[in-house]
Amino acid sequence: MMSRTHGALAAALAAGVLGLVGCAGQSSQLSFDGDREAGPVTRGTESWAEQRMHEGLRGLRIQDGLVTIDAREAAKLQKGLTKADAAQALSRGASLYAENDFPGAVGEFRTAILADTSLADGYVGLGDASIGEKEDTLALAAYRTATRLAPNDTAIGMKLAETLNRTGDLAGWTAELERLLAIDPAQGEAHARLAVAKYYAGDREGALAQIRLADQFGGNVPPQLRDMLNH
Repeated sequence: MMSRTHGALAAALAAGVLGLVGCAGQSSQLSFDGDREAGPVTRGTESWAEQRMHEGLRGLRIQDGLVTIDAREAAKLQKGLTKADAAQALSRGASLYAENDFPGAVGEFRTAILADTSLADGYVGLGDASIGEKEDTLALAAYRTATRLAPNDTAIGMKLAETLNRTGDLAGWTAELERLLAIDPAQGEAHARLAVAKYYAGDREGALAQIRLADQFGGNVPPQLRDMLNH
């Protein structure tokens, strides 16, 4: 039975203080697995938003955990696109995202990616919009691709880490946080999150060490975690 203190930590994390391993467990409606195309699919049971998501993803696919280009579909869509089009699509995508039109934002970020496949921001936008649609599989692939393009961008890495956390991948969450801290050891929030990951992995000493580092660098450690480690 979960103790009152442990339950309080779980509640704090689930509320967004740090995030809880596996707390969301959100299912993916589109289920893009393996090498499937992320293109239009006609299903009688699909909602309008799902149909827009499928259409917005035309030209992209998930392969080996990354967002890649579907050469056949993309050839039609990429024709005439320039890097200037990528910047404009990013702007339109950001506006739609701000309006909570996540399927529309997905389509614009897709256009940005097709216009400039080396632009990490396009994949980050796609990941953000996918989170809005509770499509964690797609978000993971998008953020992972972005980190390949901008490996030293710790803000992007943190988005990947938190999505790994939300999907219950404790080992992946821990590994990404450790990678980010190897780039910049002064990230207080990364230390705070790693303290939680260490705790859930059963590494009490490791969790305490990360709390000390989080305190040193201004990280926000849940008081419930401190309480549990002090007993």
